[in-house]
Amino acid sequence: MERPKYVLDSTTIINHLNAKLDIEAFFGALPALPKALRYINAITAIEALSKPGMTDVEMAEAGVLLLKFTSINLMTPAIRDTAAAIRRGTKMLTPDAVIAATAIVLGATCLSNDPHLLKLVWPGYTVKAIPISPV
Repeated sequence: MERPKYVLDSTTIINHLNAKLDIEAFFGALPALPKALRYINAITAIEALSKPGMTDVEMAEAGVLLLKFTSINLMTPAIRDTAAAIRRGTKMLTPDAVIAATAIVLGATCLSNDPHLLKLVWPGYTVKAIPISPV
């Protein structure tokens, strides 16, 4: 049985850090076997770590959370070319196009609460929202 794959968007990570959703609860609710593969693109890490005024404690918390995911090279040729095609076809912002392309190339579902990523229709792209609720 193939393991489910997920690519997390920065909005999901940021919402978790702001206590608006619980990523671990989402993954904990998935069937125990096979265990899901969890990925982030470097874009996600950069955006999660770039909140203006982040305290050292928040930076440390974000760093610990990001280590729970397999980080994908920002710009493999396949991700680069797919992101460029998405940008040409939709005018989506580059970070969002890169995150969507990462999910497509990996054959993964994108987890996002970003309206642009939730509305994207593109061959091979699947997306799922994680409900926002205080944790």
